[in-house]
Amino acid sequence: MTFKLEFLPSALKEWKKLGHTVSDQFKKKLLERLELPRNAGDALHGMPDHYKI
Repeated sequence: MTFKLEFLPSALKEWKKLGHTVSDQFKKKLLERLELPRNAGDALHGMPDHYKI
């Protein structure tokens, strides 16, 4: 299954405020999540189908 990432307008505005270094780190992690979104090691306790970034 292919996933895609979309930002809400308010989130995109905040994203653009981030420094280059921070946004690059988030971008790398978000790309990993698009490839493997359900990593068992990152599951949130007591919240089915919710995972930490």
